[in-house]
Amino acid sequence: MMTAQICMSILWDLTVWDFATQFSSEFMDVEIIRDGYKYNLHFEKGENVGGLKKEKTSKKQTGTKTKWKPDLDVFTDINVRDEYFQDVLKRQAVVNPNLLFVYRSKRRRKL
Repeated sequence: MMTAQICMSILWDLTVWDFATQFSSEFMDVEIIRDGYKYNLHFEKGENVGGLKKEKTSKKQTGTKTKWKPDLDVFTDINVRDEYFQDVLKRQAVVNPNLLFVYRSKRRRKL
């Protein structure tokens, strides 16, 4: 059983951006690795589905990965150029020198 302290630590790893994103996403998946464990959360339309999952991991590197897809009911125009996101992450890297930001675009190609 997970203690309140561990749950609060996991929530601390999530940013305000993550909380806003979960409510404006078709889905959002969060993976947190810390203290020898991997924690996973899955959200659909802002609701947690399946609860917090915890499993042992041998990975030494800690961090948080967030994957999400914008909800088209919230965002009517999601045609934002990759360069915009790359610029934002470059600016964030300047003020957060100890963090690694990785941007992977999964745009669908138009036929």
